Amino acid sequence: MRNCMILGAGRSGTSLAAGCLASAGYHMGDDLIEPCETNPQGFFECRRINALNEDILRAVDARGAPRYLGLFGRQRLRHDQYWLACLSPRTTFRPDPAIRERIRDCLSRRPYCFKDPRFCYTLPVWQPELGRAAFLCVFRHPGATVRSTLRECERMDYLGDVHMTERWAWQLWTCMYRAVLAMPDRDRTWLFVHYNQILEGDAFSRVAEHLDVTIQSDFVNPALSRTPTMPITSSSVARLYDALCERAGYDRSRDR
Repeated sequence: MRNCMILGAGRSGTSLAAGCLASAGYHMGDDLIEPCETNPQGFFECRRINALNEDILRAVDARGAPRYLGLFGRQRLRHDQYWLACLSPRTTFRPDPAIRERIRDCLSRRPYCFKDPRFCYTLPVWQPELGRAAFLCVFRHPGATVRSTLRECERMDYLGDVHMTERWAWQLWTCMYRAVLAMPDRDRTWLFVHYNQILEGDAFSRVAEHLDVTIQSDFVNPALSRTPTMPITSSSVARLYDALCERAGYDRSRDR
């Protein structure tokens, strides 16, 4: 059983992937975020992990490093909202010893499986402590993620002061997956999976082999897949989505 980090933009199916692994014997954290209207089966995210990643990203924000936050810098994000940050690929991290110690403490219980969209940016800070952990990147059609992100910002109270726009949501998806694809895979530690591959069941064998675990396939509820897809109008987004699909072995003709 391999330690695992699940990442991907918010509203992309990472919770579904984590839920399928929840009964495999992993430590996912002691303080998981409760289910809610927009994620009725649960997020499978640990508040402690999220807070640590928030502090890593907040330090970048405080330094004024090249990055986009909110409406390309015109809106500041606050606590718990940094999963909506759009960071430049030139962003660098300089974690202090206290951050390193908090990471080591979080990883002390094994096997672990942690999930947070912020890992799309912060994983390089964690990697020196991860050893040979496996990485599972989950994605879906970007138009579905964008629409779901817009809906999430409309419905969740803690995002009430975030003036999310469609342009921002597209940029968020792009920034996160560009950051993921820029990370090296020297030891075949990465597995890319499309949301539909989980929904339809054909990802289970690949994930099980990659992590050496048993998958809880009955966790999948197709009735909860209810977000309509917006068309891709940007050639750069289309190319990035194609690159992800290629890594996942996913045929885009299956898009819903």
